[in-house]
Amino acid sequence: MEFVLFDQLTLQQQRSKIKTRVCRLWESTIPKQKNEIISLECLLIDEKGSSMQDVLGSIATICPISYTYVGHELTPIRNMEIKDLEDNTFPVTLWDKFAMEFDENIIYEKEAAGPVVIIFASMSVRMYKEKLYLSTCSASRFYINLDIPEVTTFRNTLDRSQLPIAPIKHIEAAQQLTISPYEQMLKNRKTVAELLALNPMEAENTNYTCQAKLVEIDTTYKWWYKACYDCKGEVKDYDGTFWCNQCGKNDQSPVPWYKLNAIVADETSSANFTIFGKTAQDLIRVPAQQLAIAINSNKFILPPIIKNVLHGEF
Repeated sequence: MEFVLFDQLTLQQQRSKIKTRVCRLWESTIPKQKNEIISLECLLIDEKGSSMQDVLGSIATICPISYTYVGHELTPIRNMEIKDLEDNTFPVTLWDKFAMEFDENIIYEKEAAGPVVIIFASMSVRMYKEKLYLSTCSASRFYINLDIPEVTTFRNTLDRSQLPIAPIKHIEAAQQLTISPYEQMLKNRKTVAELLALNPMEAENTNYTCQAKLVEIDTTYKWWYKACYDCKGEVKDYDGTFWCNQCGKNDQSPVPWYKLNAIVADETSSANFTIFGKTAQDLIRVPAQQLAIAINSNKFILPPIIKNVLHGEF
């Protein structure tokens, strides 16, 4: 099994092999029982600098629970924002049980005594367009107003800054229409011939579905490309670094990203579909990086595992 980077881990993956460096190791204890160690925790960093780590801040915004499908499972999700001592705001996404366990009523009760300080442990941290995004994983934990020196120092620094403390914002729940994967498959269903006959101007910003056979994947223009770490656009070598047309100069190493030029057909016609990134990964069930760095890998020759999906109907 090939190694997977932190930013390639998804909720759908049941087994993954990661290679990381332990850059920090500490004992986790209960505040009032310092001699009782409840766990041994660490900060992990992979070869690209992505990490799973602890984060401390004051709660700034709380959104209501919503639901989204992860695979075929309807999963709760809650978005929120926290602030650091420099008044920078960071988005946080709570998934699954963490979304359900976060009790906003308790948060508003604690707010009466001052800013609510939260610690997130073992969070997945990603950088996008120079902004940090935090999300929970199965190993994550969160703690509210812990009686520990780090929280006390945070509060004291906040008090000395004399910055106005804004109340926690509550975003009202919008009307939500959650469509199951089965409903999504049938929504706006078209045959290949009907898709080809669509007027591009009228069909703009509309999603369609189509059931067809994957006949062939044309590798004339490669089956993967070097993608910008942030936006996944194609990058080019530039003065010892990399250049992305959307993000500009980028010192972050690019990532291999699927771009499958697929030929599909049904009983009505055939057409070329381009299958990118995560969609292709869900189809093949292996990240592009694993295949791109494999021994004897070639951008212009399909690996056997991709050939296995040919002639299947999707």
